[in-house]
Amino acid sequence: MIDSTKLTRDQCRKAFGDNLTYRDVTPNDVRALQGFLCIEYARHERNGNHMEMQPSYRKKTEPQITVSEKTGRSIQSAFLFVSGFYFHGREAISFNEDGYIGFAGWADDTNIQPFLRAFMRWLVEWMGIRRVAYRSASANALASGLAPAC
Repeated sequence: MIDSTKLTRDQCRKAFGDNLTYRDVTPNDVRALQGFLCIEYARHERNGNHMEMQPSYRKKTEPQITVSEKTGRSIQSAFLFVSGFYFHGREAISFNEDGYIGFAGWADDTNIQPFLRAFMRWLVEWMGIRRVAYRSASANALASGLAPAC
């Protein structure tokens, strides 16, 4: 999708912070993010990065979502995990209670890309964010729906 553009963790945090807060994110939204991650894991594999990543559904690493007591519908925190052919239950994306959003802290600049692409797609396609700053014109075209999704 945005293979020619290397996104950064900070770009994703900024895109979220400029447009949303945890009050805007429901447990259903986090489950949708899991779906975007699945698509990007598969794309990463198809593009020759053989990690065979998939969501982690073991009891101790299944998605963990805590609903805010204040709102009763938005998240207070959420943690999504990923497994691969040689690892299980690593951080995929975390919405920490203090407001920090973590992105696969274990991943290098190549293997982080499916997580960041999934997050940006989620912001644009699911959360309805229209103004997301990317690095390149091709990525901006993609965010506005002008570029192909492959």
